[in-house]
Amino acid sequence: MALTVSGQLGTFVGKAITYGTFSGAEITLPDLVVSMDLGSTWIKAGVFAVDGRCVGLARLAAPKPEPGSGLFDADAYLGVAWSALRCAVSETSGVGDRIAGLALTSQRATMLVVDRSGHAMTPAVSWQAPATSRGLEAIREISGEMDFTSRTGLPFLPMFPVFRLADGDTPWAQAVARGGQVMSLGDYALRSLGAPPSTDFSLAGATGLFDVRRLCWDRDLLEAVRMTPEALPPVEPAGTIVGVVEPSRSTMAGIMGGTPLILAGGDQPAAVLGAGIVDPPGALISLGTSAAVLVPVEEFPKHAKTIVLPHVLPGQWVVEVFIGAFGAALDREAQRQGFTSAEALMAAAGSSIPVDAPLWKFHGENDLKDLPPVQGLAPALVVEGLAFEIARAVGIVRRQIEIGPIRVAGGGARSLALVRAIAGALGRPLIRSLAFEAALTGAAFLAMAGTGLSGSATGPAGSQEAQEILCEDTLEHGSLRWQRFLDSWEQG
Repeated sequence: MALTVSGQLGTFVGKAITYGTFSGAEITLPDLVVSMDLGSTWIKAGVFAVDGRCVGLARLAAPKPEPGSGLFDADAYLGVAWSALRCAVSETSGVGDRIAGLALTSQRATMLVVDRSGHAMTPAVSWQAPATSRGLEAIREISGEMDFTSRTGLPFLPMFPVFRLADGDTPWAQAVARGGQVMSLGDYALRSLGAPPSTDFSLAGATGLFDVRRLCWDRDLLEAVRMTPEALPPVEPAGTIVGVVEPSRSTMAGIMGGTPLILAGGDQPAAVLGAGIVDPPGALISLGTSAAVLVPVEEFPKHAKTIVLPHVLPGQWVVEVFIGAFGAALDREAQRQGFTSAEALMAAAGSSIPVDAPLWKFHGENDLKDLPPVQGLAPALVVEGLAFEIARAVGIVRRQIEIGPIRVAGGGARSLALVRAIAGALGRPLIRSLAFEAALTGAAFLAMAGTGLSGSATGPAGSQEAQEILCEDTLEHGSLRWQRFLDSWEQG
């Protein structure tokens, strides 16, 4: 938007605004934001208007970690990320001086260690990589599983960075001992563009070193892993401007030097916001690379038995049941059944399942070779199995806290067959968010709030388009098979 005005022109420097005067000049007021979602499978970048519309989008495959170790080169990963960013910006002509800011959300519990100048000292390690038993035992001896969960809001699982850092023989622990600083992948990306070290509450919470009630680094856990607070970045709320794009990095990123950089936190909490959930206790079923059920709450649960992490919205936490690597499991099954993609498998699902057909289990070995000759049966069993597993996770949350309307978002929400199957298993309607790239959208809303384009991140989120999916039981014998599924869990 161009205006001819006289007055003062603001330039962002650090965390302050400096001004110069001008007279009778035509200026372009920033009215767009750019966001990025640094995922495990896909790297996405989008250009968003202030009304929440995505006007430019790019998606590139993320470099795959080494099989078994889960290690990858963070700089090579960011090379792909900057390509996606340039593609998204170039897709929308004439946006250069209209961009008010760039916000990044990223996969949680993926980390690396950098030196004081911001260069990587170690490979990045994916959240999907197993930790060593030595790290688990070290924290168990020092803290105990229940105390660890009470402090951090996390289950005692090897995916979190604290367990890699507790083993002094790992490259990350050794790099910290040499003066390095632990960072998430998203924090490293912001650092690479010119921001000083920083992270938000939701990403800090996923390290296993953060006191989720007091919202600060836990000094007892830091001492247990032989670390000081200086080995971790300062923590700020999501939506905070933490720096600007250095002019020398503008060509690499495809956006102007001086563009504000904004924290947008972890991908799942950002997805809750991007799906349009602004009032607790609305819930989100997130179906992306991983699957999870997430419910924002305004008070920390007293007896939580699941993950509880700080939200990207102030004064809230997110109760989460992590289901597992949804995208990878679906891709493997599609390949096993001879489909070109997971989308093709779900599209081929039939609507009729014999009551005695085998159950497909998300967590387990499945043999679908000798099936009755029913069209689309094997894909239908996969869709049913996914729906049952998700419904079971919703039940776990409902036993702890109240749940309001449930939304579904992520790549899996593109499949109406899957969303209908979940609604049938739950016996209640679902709201299918039409912002399928929910984490990317949530990051954009945080950018709008951080740069002042919107009064708050919840303003544009509340106007997100959605579609109600009724709980019609489209699969025959659904209730009988659901009971069989529950019985198999109790027995197994």
